[in-house]
Amino acid sequence: MAVHPSLKDFGSPVERSGLQLARSTGMAAYLASADHDDARLLECRRRPADGVETVVFEVRAERPQELKADIRRWEQVAAVFTGNDDRQPIILAAREDFPETPHQNAIPAGHMRYPCVDDRPWSEAQSTWTPLSFLERIRWWLGAAASGTLSDEVQAVDPLFVSSGPDVAIPRAFLQPGCRTEDMVLFSGAGPGRPKLYHLVPGAPRGGSSKALRVVPIRLAAQTTRALRSAPQDLAELIAALGEFGGDMLSPLREAALDILKQPHNDPAMVAVLVIAPIKRADGGLVAMEDAKVFGIPLSLGELGERLGVLDKNPGYDASAKGNGSPYGRCLPPGDPDRLEEIGILVMPVHAEFDRELARECAGLAAPDTRKAVLVGAGAVGSHLAMALAREGSFRWIIVDDDHLLPHNLARHTLGRPEVGAMKAEALAAQVAHILGDRDAARGLACNVLFPGEAASELETAISDAEVVIDASASVAVGRKLSDADGTARRASVFLNPAGTAAVLLSEDVARGIRLDALEGQYYRLLLLEPAMATHLSPPPGGLRYTGACRSVSSRIPETSVMVLSGLASRALASALDREDGTIAIWTMDEGGAVAIAKARAMPCRRIELGTWTVTYDEGLLGRIKAARDAALPAETGGVLVGIVDVARKAIVVVHALEPPPDSVGTPDQFERGVSGLLEHLRHVQAVTRDQVRYAGEWHSHPRGHSGFPSHTDIAQVLALRAELGRENIPPIMMILGEPGEVVVSAGMATDEPSTESRENGRE
Repeated sequence: MAVHPSLKDFGSPVERSGLQLARSTGMAAYLASADHDDARLLECRRRPADGVETVVFEVRAERPQELKADIRRWEQVAAVFTGNDDRQPIILAAREDFPETPHQNAIPAGHMRYPCVDDRPWSEAQSTWTPLSFLERIRWWLGAAASGTLSDEVQAVDPLFVSSGPDVAIPRAFLQPGCRTEDMVLFSGAGPGRPKLYHLVPGAPRGGSSKALRVVPIRLAAQTTRALRSAPQDLAELIAALGEFGGDMLSPLREAALDILKQPHNDPAMVAVLVIAPIKRADGGLVAMEDAKVFGIPLSLGELGERLGVLDKNPGYDASAKGNGSPYGRCLPPGDPDRLEEIGILVMPVHAEFDRELARECAGLAAPDTRKAVLVGAGAVGSHLAMALAREGSFRWIIVDDDHLLPHNLARHTLGRPEVGAMKAEALAAQVAHILGDRDAARGLACNVLFPGEAASELETAISDAEVVIDASASVAVGRKLSDADGTARRASVFLNPAGTAAVLLSEDVARGIRLDALEGQYYRLLLLEPAMATHLSPPPGGLRYTGACRSVSSRIPETSVMVLSGLASRALASALDREDGTIAIWTMDEGGAVAIAKARAMPCRRIELGTWTVTYDEGLLGRIKAARDAALPAETGGVLVGIVDVARKAIVVVHALEPPPDSVGTPDQFERGVSGLLEHLRHVQAVTRDQVRYAGEWHSHPRGHSGFPSHTDIAQVLALRAELGRENIPPIMMILGEPGEVVVSAGMATDEPSTESRENGRE
């Protein structure tokens, strides 16, 4: 086996006792102990000039029957340890004809190959480094190289060249096949000192130092991943290196240089070659990544044309005279390239500018969600929700809010000090569009949903055209208006409780069979049924008065709570909108940061018209009534109905059927509802729901063999209830469950007779 001649560059052979570094000494001692059957110490070397010490040994590789790379049964390797043991030991392949494989570090020409056996930062790897662990990593790498499994589906493939310069970010459109680049500007990003990142953009930059340049795109044929190569140092090396990969660089450079002859004359101060190379993991495989590099050539387009032999200076050119042609003339025939090895180049790794596609990739999502979304409410929750989902590449936004950003809003808002005084909707939309690099990604609409005024038509169009409508207004009235609005766009509501300790998500089903107002009712029922939720809607003690006005009060909620709870609700909203069913979920966070989740299945609803009023009830409510009837048979039973009574909308959502008071009397012929404890129970209902749920009517069952149609006694009771509630212009509701599973809903209207509608709730 021929040993690589560059091994002599690592000093002269020494005895093990001549090593001075702790790790090299330990490695040599372990190999000399013969404790490992698959490794043998060959020699030690030391280079006194810089203290580098090298341990050369043989290691046995596990090879498959079918070799993918020329890995020998025994391979000689050199472990190199630097002075003071302050750097990660490296492995070099000592065999002169060691093969080129993936996952090798770049090396200068004529040096030993440099396998990447450990890609961890030394700050992390050094705590677990031992001679045995180092040896096993070497053996694993050799075995994987032999079997062709160094590059698996999880691991990133290697680029063609190592980069040496600062990063450059490019709009994704300029990385696509067939894209023609115009003259562009390279300008530095934010931050003091030497720029770490440049942006390549068309047109003039908005700030920062800039330089006009001509971009020459070159797309190579798909390449199979291989060992990393050192970056070309000059233009001659770059042309030769791309030629090895099947790329013709000279022709497009010459063609670009000839553009200087066109009018109007334009000679960019720098030329950049954008090389895009699709990389495959293996021959015949699919492209795993596209490696992009910018090679900066520090010459103007005209100067480069001269060096490439296609341009010559025009001796009669006068820059001060108008219409005096071009400063260059065309060389016919073209001359030979001249001194290209003297033109140093800068190699810059390329990043796609952050956009919807990169957002999706970073979030690990299958595809960007480009549905049209209307967000109502650009306050604390709305701003966090919009920015969280926008950073995942989600939605094309119309953001609706009529409020300005005030100084105290900065405590819990994603906008900053420069936006104070601006309309929240417009400023938040600009922030979303800026993050995604797409001016059409979001638009602000400064109006009040309840009183849109001149913006009414625009708001109506936005909602009717939307595919998703998200209410983050924390307004009961807004949520109900959005629920009533026509259109197929699915509605969802996200809000925090008054104390800022819980987030709530209500999401309609895809068919809008369970609307937001019905979900609001089912949410209140969840609060009433869960004892731990009794104080969920209780207001916090005191508020922050941010001006002298008596109504200018804001809740005292820390940003940390808003951020965490809004994030949980945002992620759940994205998931809910991917499903067809509805969602009711509450996340409650305690002072220590622990989060408890309460969920309820969104129940199918029935919405009926009784006179001029609309009554909504759901399967969950009916299930409670049916269970109570079954338990009481053969006697009748009943109780009080509580619900949301919205006089302005003339809408009632029946929320809950209370159990019969203990002094109630039920027989097979009749039911008389008692009153013991009922008033306290109704007060509790109002307290838990913060006065949103109140007395709405009565329910009772009929015995076996009887339908749910109201009897004369029932009609008389409805009329009596109407007399009591009529002063509030509220029709009392009566629900009756009979056979076969039939529910009859009656309401005492302002007419002589009650209105009645029945439905079948399954057959026994």
